[in-house]
Amino acid sequence: MSDPTRALPSLRVNVAMNMVLQASAMLLPLITFPYVARVLQPAGIGRTQFVIAVVSYFAMFAQAGIPTYGITACARVRHDRALLGKTVRELAVINLILTVIAYGGLAVAVFSIPELRAETSLFIAVSPLILLQAFSFEWLFRALERYALITVVSVAFKLVALVGTFLAIRGEGDVIAYGVLTVISAGGSAVVNIARATPYLLGSFPRPRDWHPHMAAAFAFFALTALTTIYTNLDTVMLGVLRPDADVGYFSAALKIKNVLVMCVTALGIALLPRVTYYAEHRMWSDFERMVAKALRFAVLTSVPIAAFLAVTSRDVIRLLFGPSFGPAVSVLALFSVTTVFIAITNVIGMQYLVPLKRQALVIQSVAVGAVIDVALNLLLIPRFGATGSAVSTLAAEGAVLGYQFVATRQHIARPLLSLDYASLSWGVGGGLAATALIRMMGSGSPWTLVITIPVFFGIYLGVLLRRKEPLASELVRPVLAPLTSRLTARFPFLAPPHDPKPRAWASLLDRRPSATWALAGIVAGTLVIALAFNALHPTTYPGRPVQMTRAWVFDPTGSVTDVNAAGVTVDGSLGTAWNTPWYPSPVPTGGGVGVILQPTRAIALSRLGIFVTGEPVTAEVYVWDADQTGSPPDPRLWPTERGSGWTLVAAATIHSAIDLKLSAPVRATHVLVLFTHLSPSPAQGYQSSVSEIQLFE
Repeated sequence: MSDPTRALPSLRVNVAMNMVLQASAMLLPLITFPYVARVLQPAGIGRTQFVIAVVSYFAMFAQAGIPTYGITACARVRHDRALLGKTVRELAVINLILTVIAYGGLAVAVFSIPELRAETSLFIAVSPLILLQAFSFEWLFRALERYALITVVSVAFKLVALVGTFLAIRGEGDVIAYGVLTVISAGGSAVVNIARATPYLLGSFPRPRDWHPHMAAAFAFFALTALTTIYTNLDTVMLGVLRPDADVGYFSAALKIKNVLVMCVTALGIALLPRVTYYAEHRMWSDFERMVAKALRFAVLTSVPIAAFLAVTSRDVIRLLFGPSFGPAVSVLALFSVTTVFIAITNVIGMQYLVPLKRQALVIQSVAVGAVIDVALNLLLIPRFGATGSAVSTLAAEGAVLGYQFVATRQHIARPLLSLDYASLSWGVGGGLAATALIRMMGSGSPWTLVITIPVFFGIYLGVLLRRKEPLASELVRPVLAPLTSRLTARFPFLAPPHDPKPRAWASLLDRRPSATWALAGIVAGTLVIALAFNALHPTTYPGRPVQMTRAWVFDPTGSVTDVNAAGVTVDGSLGTAWNTPWYPSPVPTGGGVGVILQPTRAIALSRLGIFVTGEPVTAEVYVWDADQTGSPPDPRLWPTERGSGWTLVAAATIHSAIDLKLSAPVRATHVLVLFTHLSPSPAQGYQSSVSEIQLFE
C-alpha cells in the first residue's frame, strides 16, 4: 500500500540529512566545549550546566511529550493538508498553555530556593530555551520528512553559536555568555521554523474539545520524556546538590561525549520514525518489520565498535579534549561507553517498534524501572564516589531499561538480533583494538595518537564488514565508495576481488564452527572489560615517567594526627580511596598547615605532580628534601619555612579537584612534602579536605 496523494520521500536522502544534522550536533560541541572548559574551568562549567539542567525540566513540561507525539500524530494524517493543519494548531495550543505554566513555575522556584536565587542572572539568560523549544515545530517537519530544512536551519544557528563562543567567552566570569550561546545553539532554529510553519497555523482557533483528545496521548509521551530525563538531567542536578561544582563539570564533560555518540548510533532510527509510523498506520507489516530489523542492525553495528574504542581510549580522549584538570572524568567516560550500546538498542525497540504500534505503555514502564534504579543508586553512590558513582547509576539504569524491553518483546526482537553477523563484528572490533593498542604503545601514551587510532580502528572495522559482505554495511557504504574503488582497481588490478572467491580459512572456520566465533567474541569482550575496569578504577596520569613510592605519611607538627600512616592511600593508585585531613575550626589548619610526605624508592628529578582532592578548592605548597645533601631524613618537628629545616619550596597552587602542577625546572629530591595551607568547608561544620591521590613524575 502506498500514500494516496504523494510518494514517500527518499529514505536515503532522509538518512543522509539526518546524518549531517547529527554530525553537526556531534562535531560543534567537540570544538567549543574543550575551549569553554579550559576558560571557565570545572566550577564555571558546573554552574552553567546546573542551571541548564534545571531549566530543561521546565522546558520538558512546556513541550509535554509533543516532540515525539507530534511526529506520530502528524505522520498519520500528512496526506490530508486540512487535517494536518488542524492537528498542528491543536498541538500548538497545548504548548502555549503549558509554556505559560512552565515560566510561572520557574519564577517561583528561582525566587523561593536560595541555591537557585543565587544564580538569578544565569536563569534569566537561559530561560528563553523554554519558549524556543516549545515552539520549535521540528516535530512537524520530521513528520513530513523534510530533513533538509531541519538540517540547514539547525546547522546555521549552531555555526552562529560556534563563532560567538570564541568571540564572547574570554574569562572565567563569562558564564552568562555561555548560557546565552547555549540557548542560540539549542533553540535558535525555532525562529525560522515558526515562520515556515505559519501556513499550517493559519485557520480557525481550536476549541477545548478539539485539543483535549490529544492530551492523554501527549502526556503519555510526556511521562516517557520525564522519566528519561530523570536519569539524564537529574544526574547533573543531584551532583550539583550533593557534590561540589567541579564534580558536575567532570560529569558534564563525559556526558557531552556520550551524547555525541548516542546521536551517531541512533541517527538511522530517528530518521525512520515517521516512516515506520506510516507503515504501521497503513498496516504495511512486511515493510514495517524490514525497517525495524534494519534499524536494529545499524544500532548494534555502530554502537559496539564505538563503545569498544572508547572503553580503551577514554583516558586519551579526556586528556586531549579537556586537559589534565578533568582527569576524574576518565572513569565517567569509560562507564558511559557501555551505555551507548544499551541506548542504541532500546531506542530501536522503544521508539521504532513499540511507539508506532501504540504500545508506549511498555516503554514508559521500562523507563520507570530505570528511573527508580537511577535515583536510588545516585543517592547511595554520589556522596561517596561523586561523578563516577553517578555514571555507575546511569549504566545500571540503562541496562535495566534494555532488559525490561527485551523480555517484553523477545518474540519479535530476538530473531533480528540473533541473525546479526557477529563473526564479522568480532573480527572487525578485534582487529581494530589490536591496531589501536600497537599505535598507543608506539606513541608512548600521548593523547595525540587518537588522530591516528580513530581512522585506523574504524577503517579496519569497516573494511572487515565490507570484505565479509555484511548486508547493511554494503548497502550504505558501497555506493559511496564505488567510484573510488573502481578507480583504484583499474589502476591496481591486484586489489580487485576474484569473481568466484573462495572463503578464507579463518572465515570458513567461523562459518562452520560457531564456537570459534563465540570464543573470539569472548576474547574481545574480556579485553574490553579489562580496559573498562582500568579506566574506571585508576586515576589519569600525566606525561612523564611516574615515580614509585616507598611510603607516604602525614606531616603534622602539632601532633594532633594519631595515625600518621593513614596518608598511604594517597599513593595507592586509586581514586576510590582518600585521606581526610583533621577537622579544623578555620580554613587555616592549626599550626599553619597539614600535609603528606612522600618518599620515593630512590632520589628523583621531580618535574611535575598530579594532585586529586574532593570538595571546595584547596591551597597547597610543595616542598622537596634532598637527604643526600642534608645527610639526614626530614625532621617532622620543624616547620618547612623554619631556618635549618632543610625543606625547599618549589611550587604553590590552588587545587580545584585536580591539578597537573608543572615545576619550572626538574628538582632533585629524596622526599616531597605536599602541604595544605587552606582547607575547604566541611559538609557538616568547620574545615576539612579529602586527598584522593598524589602522583610524582620525573
